[in-house]
Amino acid sequence: MTRPDTKTASPAAGAMLHLPISVYSYDRRAKVYRFTGCLQCTVSGTPLPKIMTCSASLGLLGENMELLKSAMRSPAVVLHKGLKTQIYNAACEEVHTLPATTPLCVLRSYELPHINLCTSIAHYRLRPDGALVLVDTGRIHCAMCYIPEEMDTDTVRGHLHSRARSIRKLLRDRRIVVELGEGRAPSVFSCETLRRKG
Repeated sequence: MTRPDTKTASPAAGAMLHLPISVYSYDRRAKVYRFTGCLQCTVSGTPLPKIMTCSASLGLLGENMELLKSAMRSPAVVLHKGLKTQIYNAACEEVHTLPATTPLCVLRSYELPHINLCTSIAHYRLRPDGALVLVDTGRIHCAMCYIPEEMDTDTVRGHLHSRARSIRKLLRDRRIVVELGEGRAPSVFSCETLRRKG
């Protein structure tokens, strides 16, 4: 199995989601919101257990649900209209503040503006004493999130629903790779169900 494209030094990094926030300004002449930029915020969950046990694996199932709730509450769209600014989360609820953000570049494929979203992968290895120990974490490409270049008030909700589906996919695709030793293929599990994949 290929190692993740981006390794991280901290085990806590495996419990993070990096989510885009699209920013729009109102064009009074055309009566639409036009895309002006994209930001990225980070939603953090509980750090991954350093040693995987039965109780730790059950905790991961609950942690995935809490991470989903936090991600759905995080800002998704910023709408500027004159001096008025409205911020909505993926659950279509208005929020009043932005968390710490960083600029994010929008990619284009066949003139389709989008953001590449990554999910987490954690590698555990069997020690001689029988313990499954966390050895590294990383991120792998998971999905493309379409960024509309313009929206009106009727299409904002549809965009937020699409973004919510992307968030759910990020969490469904979180993986745990367990290496049991030489001569044995690694086992891959879903963090959402802890069922073996592939």
